[in-house]
Amino acid sequence: MDFSTLLRPAFACSCGQTHQCQTRAIHIGKGALEEIPQFLAGCSRVLVVSDANTKDACGERVVTLLRGAGFAVREACFEQRTPVEPDERAVAFLQSQIGPEIEAVVGVGGGVINDLTKLLSFQHGIFSLYVCTAPSMDGIATNTSVLTQRGLKFTVATQAPRFIVADLDVLCNAPLRLIRAGIGDVLGKYSALSDWRIAHLVTGEALCENVWHLVEEALQVCVKNIDGCMRREKEAIGRLFESLALIGVAAAYVRVSRPGSGAEHLLGHFFEIYGQVHNRPFLSHGENVGYCSLIVEALRNRLAHEDPSRFAYRFDKAAWEADIRRLFPPLAEEIFRMQNAADTYANRCAAMIAAWQQIQPILLRTPGVQAIGALLRRAGFDCSEFLDLYGEALIRDGIRHCNDLKVKHTLFQLLADTGLLAEYATQIEL
Repeated sequence: MDFSTLLRPAFACSCGQTHQCQTRAIHIGKGALEEIPQFLAGCSRVLVVSDANTKDACGERVVTLLRGAGFAVREACFEQRTPVEPDERAVAFLQSQIGPEIEAVVGVGGGVINDLTKLLSFQHGIFSLYVCTAPSMDGIATNTSVLTQRGLKFTVATQAPRFIVADLDVLCNAPLRLIRAGIGDVLGKYSALSDWRIAHLVTGEALCENVWHLVEEALQVCVKNIDGCMRREKEAIGRLFESLALIGVAAAYVRVSRPGSGAEHLLGHFFEIYGQVHNRPFLSHGENVGYCSLIVEALRNRLAHEDPSRFAYRFDKAAWEADIRRLFPPLAEEIFRMQNAADTYANRCAAMIAAWQQIQPILLRTPGVQAIGALLRRAGFDCSEFLDLYGEALIRDGIRHCNDLKVKHTLFQLLADTGLLAEYATQIEL
């Protein structure tokens, strides 16, 4: 894919917004690591950020290349094999490693390393170069970072990497679970795109048709290459990475995560946050998104065939607060403040009934449970893995309460506004 037509200065779009992408080049190919020094021309002192796994994958090679090209390199490596959490401690560690002499930050890793280096470069007024070690996530070119703050997931404004490098040899050697995670993240766009269109209709949230179709195009490219990706074919892995990068560019255009993130992400974040709070294992983000997209599709399909005469305002605040305290004891008060300020559970049922004839056709546009399930199976997803890890009770809790962890209009808000959320959470077949 030629990204040059997309990586351009600010331009006026027919949607009425001005779009731009801060990334100047996305370089994908065999031997792409060798090109890193030329992208950093004009700098002499850089900070390379990695973790123990990504240092092994190609981080040491990147450092060797840079030092061989005459750069003064400082390394900031998270010395752990377990996933790095982008929380206050991780940010503090990187802040302790950077100094005023550093002219650029090079992140070597997956989504968390990218998010942290985007934040670090933004805070220090320098640029970043991102070296991708696995095609596992779609936030590659966004100008936002997903961080854990006070125990909750927040999307914060940062800046996109100026340069993105993906070496096909490195990507193809990534753990298969991470390749699968990238596919799962892209397949979640069926849900995200549906939610974006409904939010535009119901709340007036801005929607750009051009960006919407860019993401849809990336989704279809991924679907066509699933089988090749699972065989680690270079061309297919390259196409997957292009899809992930394109979605990031699309999100950068509208300056929010909306094009790539909907109800499936909220539910995925529920299991990640619950795991952190209770010290329980959880799947990678992309794997969670893949499984959750199937659950969300089942909920969407049922709602699409619902009789609006059944819609009724149902919200028991005392029961809701008790559930939040049970699920997230240290975060409960923060959740209450956030959702009360947003007036999330006001009675909007009449508005849902009035808009139902416009909402229903949007719900019916997605492929359906069988089609999405078949795509996930091609990518190696096995629903028994998800059910065995989290258990039926927690999954039903997630359906009821993932909407509480962020203020964002998705299918879960729609279910809350129609009064059917608790019923669907209880009755959905897992």
